[in-house]
Amino acid sequence: MEERRHFVRVKFLAEVEIVYFDNSYKAELLDLSLKGALIQPKSEIPMGLGNTCALKIGLAAKDLTLEFKVELVHLNADKFGLKFLSQDLDTMIHLRRLLELNVCDHERITEELAFLATA
Repeated sequence: MEERRHFVRVKFLAEVEIVYFDNSYKAELLDLSLKGALIQPKSEIPMGLGNTCALKIGLAAKDLTLEFKVELVHLNADKFGLKFLSQDLDTMIHLRRLLELNVCDHERITEELAFLATA
């Protein structure tokens, strides 16, 4: 099967929070890209494909939280594939830097950002 992925995914383990209809759920972040994240909820989250929620990723080393509006785009066993719909500028800047440091390829992340801007 041909790989259709446009965005580098980085394995990044962290605790995250999902906020869905004013309820908060804990999950484990498994990987991350400029366009989305793969998480594993620690308890059942009553979401279906196409539902939107907030995703909060705490970065302890920087004492900051990346916040995204996300859509559930795929379910695979106990894992949720989330597509980023929106985020503030600070979150995008920190996400880009985080990916650059973990991919070790500044140019690749710049190309992905350019792709996002034209998509």
